[in-house]
Amino acid sequence: MDDAEKSRKKLEWLNSKWTQPRICPICNSTSWSVDQYSAAVPLWQASTLTLSPIYPLTSIHCNVCGYTMFFNDVIMGLSEPANIEPKKEGSEPKKEEAK
Repeated sequence: MDDAEKSRKKLEWLNSKWTQPRICPICNSTSWSVDQYSAAVPLWQASTLTLSPIYPLTSIHCNVCGYTMFFNDVIMGLSEPANIEPKKEGSEPKKEEAK
């Protein structure tokens, strides 16, 4: 999917879901921008501080105060879900022996 198609899908999805008045909870502005590129947020397993899959997010920000909201690109239909199992505590990748 090219950038123009992603931008179109983002706006289409947001318009179908964001049905309440679009008022910034910080400054009461109604001026918003949808960022073209996705943000990536790594998730951590609290018990082991192990890095889990990275989730792509679409950010929307208030043009007046900068308040920002994030929406999950997978739920928006813009990305495939990560198919990575979190690393288990104490598990190390197998090392190949030198021949």
